[in-house]
Amino acid sequence: MCPGSVESSSAAAAGKSVCVMDAAGPLGHALVDRLLRRGYTVHAATYARDGEEGAAAAALLGHLSCAADACRHRLKLFRADPFDYHAIADAVRGCAGVFCMFNTPDDQAQCDESTVETEVRAAHNVLEACAQTDAMERVVFTSSVTAVVWSGAGAGVGAHREEVADERSWSDLAFCRKFKTSKLLWILRFSW
Repeated sequence: MCPGSVESSSAAAAGKSVCVMDAAGPLGHALVDRLLRRGYTVHAATYARDGEEGAAAAALLGHLSCAADACRHRLKLFRADPFDYHAIADAVRGCAGVFCMFNTPDDQAQCDESTVETEVRAAHNVLEACAQTDAMERVVFTSSVTAVVWSGAGAGVGAHREEVADERSWSDLAFCRKFKTSKLLWILRFSW
């Protein structure tokens, strides 16, 4: 269900709905546009704060490359707070797939433990809503690239991976902890 491998004919996508959860960011904009061009009906869910829905919708519509009449009638906008199960359930209802992106808020410089806990709680809500959707075929989470590329076996920093990274590809947790510790020590050493 990823956009690069989605059926390229609009006939194959006709009648299928896909939800993009946080469609307000750059990745969301590109994904919504590509799915619309391929013939999907897109439920674009944004995590806009109160009063920001109009700006998020305008930004999304401004980034679409497809003609207004040709594909915008297949775009449905939703406001879905990642902690509001019912809003998420409304956005994914009737969808065959969900692309879920969690972006770190602009006012938060780094990803810390509370951010991770927040993302896990939000992911749980999304998965629970998807489990209750009969038409659901696939859920795709995007995250930090560190979720799939870091290992101590030479496939880490700057290394070229021969295989395609997918749901079976996970980083070696021990390597990530070691890398995080050495990075922290480097920062402490040069910040004095």
